[in-house]
Amino acid sequence: MSDEAQCSTQDCTPGKMVFSMHAVFQVGAPLPSSEEECAELVSMLERELEGYSVSVRGWYDLAGFRADADLLVWLVSSRACQLQQAYHAITNSRLGAYLVPAWSGISAIPRPNAFHKELYTKATVLAGTDCLTDAEPLPHLTLLPLITTLHLYNLDPETASIVEPRTPHWNDLLSGCLVSEMLAYGCGEFASLLAIEGPSRADLIMAQQNIFAADAMQILSPAIGVYAGKKLSLGEWIAQQPTDSVLE
Repeated sequence: MSDEAQCSTQDCTPGKMVFSMHAVFQVGAPLPSSEEECAELVSMLERELEGYSVSVRGWYDLAGFRADADLLVWLVSSRACQLQQAYHAITNSRLGAYLVPAWSGISAIPRPNAFHKELYTKATVLAGTDCLTDAEPLPHLTLLPLITTLHLYNLDPETASIVEPRTPHWNDLLSGCLVSEMLAYGCGEFASLLAIEGPSRADLIMAQQNIFAADAMQILSPAIGVYAGKKLSLGEWIAQQPTDSVLE
């Protein structure tokens, strides 16, 4: 394993930024039918990830929500290079041999979270250290990458007020959900990313509907398709996958 010192000290300014990575995979081959071998796949990868300065916020089952994706992992670290090393650990692991990368993105969460803060001021915006663990992960996730129109930064103060939520009951409309807003300028094909967690899929459906009803969405648009799934342990996810017994 690479030593953390190999990461650039300029990769992150301590106390100013926390980095987040969402990595999506397809199942590329049936997994072993042996429960013992599957358990070993999990334990080996979890031990490997413990060797990096990353926190796993969750593994998510995407089955049924997308035909081109099966598994999403959400990692958080104070350094983007640690997320890259953790990604290599996943793809180079024994489990990684059964997975095909479908999509991934690294984004950053400034502290304090100021980008479009008005849009989420009455929602719970996660911003902190240690995998955002000021708030416990909720069981359902919707991941929404967004593009920001360039004229946003040339708006006069009066016009810029459109980033205020249209409804005075924003907190009520997002009751029980967590909205993490992350910046991705210079990191990929999108400008920002919303990770919306909720106690149920119905709550997330309503939360996203209300977010899209906000006037601020006039200057934001989805960059790629939405990824949605349910949080579960990696072992639970593996137990639901096709195994090589179907080939016998």
